[in-house]
Amino acid sequence: MEQWPPRWQTVGVPRFLSPEWFARLEELAPAERVDGFVIEQQVARSGEAPARYHVVIGDGGARVVAGPAERPDLVISSDYPTAAALAQGTLSAQDALTEGRLHFRGDLAAAAARRDEWVGVEALPAALRTETEF
Repeated sequence: MEQWPPRWQTVGVPRFLSPEWFARLEELAPAERVDGFVIEQQVARSGEAPARYHVVIGDGGARVVAGPAERPDLVISSDYPTAAALAQGTLSAQDALTEGRLHFRGDLAAAAARRDEWVGVEALPAALRTETEF
């Protein structure tokens, strides 16, 4: 009996926040040089080191970079299930914050003053969302 799907047709699906996921993100949305507001995200993962990456928002665009930011304006932290739900669009940041699942630190006054620059920015391509194993 033939295996289905054929082994040669099996496509690797990157796990959310894995090195392969960041590589796929770079393929789909190459990180052009953007200077601006820097948000570092720290995601606690059970049995693993926390995932750290940062988003630079400015010039009408955003780029995601693996690893910690040198000097973030804002740091957002959560656990893995919260980050995955946010990335999938099944949880809003407002609900996560209200439920105590999302934590902020940094210059909150500056973040609030620049709110229009970063709230609602879509840094992940839709194609990556559909390809990702959460």
